[in-house]
Amino acid sequence: KSFTSEERESEFRSYGSKKTNIDGTDCQVKYYIHDEMTKKANGYGFFKIEISNLPVEPKDMVTFAFDFTTMTQIDPTIVMMKNLKTYKGEQKDDPFCIASYWANAPGFPFFIRDGVDISGYHKDDNEDNGTVWQMATSAPGLNFQSQPGRALQATDCYWAYKLEPNSDGGKTTKTTLLCQTILNGYIPKFLSNWFICNTLLDYVTTAAKEINKRKESGEHQKVMEKLGLSNL
Repeated sequence: KSFTSEERESEFRSYGSKKTNIDGTDCQVKYYIHDEMTKKANGYGFFKIEISNLPVEPKDMVTFAFDFTTMTQIDPTIVMMKNLKTYKGEQKDDPFCIASYWANAPGFPFFIRDGVDISGYHKDDNEDNGTVWQMATSAPGLNFQSQPGRALQATDCYWAYKLEPNSDGGKTTKTTLLCQTILNGYIPKFLSNWFICNTLLDYVTTAAKEINKRKESGEHQKVMEKLGLSNL
């Protein structure tokens, strides 16, 4: 069973909550930690973020996940994101995967963390429910080297969105995000977990605000069309 399933809810421990307003929509953000998975990763947190009514559509969040230019512009922790290669499906409308280089700054006095991820997406076979997944995991290969003297390699063990449209005509999405990133180096685990958890909260809410802002100008739709996600 997926970590997002109801059967596995009891495995997570509440880690906090936050109320926020996104473009006029009041949202309750809840975040959880999975103690067993955290222990297996030597203390690096396995987090789950839940927002029941994020004011965007599932395909909006998938588009944003592959819009590296916009992501870099609005997230101060991102130093660089670069598409290394796109792997297209056999058929025209098949999902694609992207190999990407990323570099994030945890803040002074720590080195930048970087890595290579494989990212993709999938729509549930039961198309009636409209649920879309967006996933990523580290796959640096044998020849990857972090920037000497400037960066340390980090590992994205888990990154997965479950995006379920609510029955409100596409206005909001029940959003679940799973994440576990091993930053390595000398950042204390409690500080690493605090940094990642807060970054996740800011990332999801900022993404929704930026999506709606760029929809007004039509820029978001252009990126969606270019990625072939308009009919997702």
